[in-house]
Amino acid sequence: MSIEIICTIIGTGIAIVVALLAGFNHMLVRREKIGADGNRLNNVEEIVKNLECVNHKTTVRVVESKLADVINTLTNNSNDITNIRSDIHSINNKMVLMTYKIDNINSPLSKSKSPISLTHLGEQASAELKIKDSIAAKWETIQEIINEEAESKNAYDIQQACIKIASLYLEKILSADEIENIKSYAFKNGHPMSYYHLVVGIELRDEYFKKNNINIDDVDVR
Repeated sequence: MSIEIICTIIGTGIAIVVALLAGFNHMLVRREKIGADGNRLNNVEEIVKNLECVNHKTTVRVVESKLADVINTLTNNSNDITNIRSDIHSINNKMVLMTYKIDNINSPLSKSKSPISLTHLGEQASAELKIKDSIAAKWETIQEIINEEAESKNAYDIQQACIKIASLYLEKILSADEIENIKSYAFKNGHPMSYYHLVVGIELRDEYFKKNNINIDDVDVR
């Protein structure tokens, strides 16, 4: 074999060995990198694990405690608001009655002496306006409204509720045409509308008392 061929074979072998060594070295570097990445991953998992097991649970307990405090506070505030609304409702009822008593001091249609009642002119106006018929036609609905508005079932509170409904919520118990008819009647007779609000309120009270067997004299028993 010639020296040239031998040199060629040796050169090729050296090249192959160098290539193999380079490849092996690259594999070692990759392995070290993978190992380092694996360690980092393990460290991250441990951190997350610790957060979930200790810090996270502690945080959840704190949040749950704060939420319970908020719920208790809201519940207490809700009760306070309910009581305030009840007090305002009661004061409003008294103010409405007081206002309409003042407005009707000189009314020829009602007697201010307790229990309030209609005069002869008031009864005549009620009859001409057919207020009793209007009330009777919607009595079931009207009675529900009175029950909702009254603070209690005693005669005085029922009377208050009836006057308030007639004064502030007339459209709930009479039709638009019926209300317009009362307005025209009041205008024709030179009376303020408040006189007729009280007439309707008294008729509501009397009908409620009659349907529920309540004595009119019980209004003064509180």
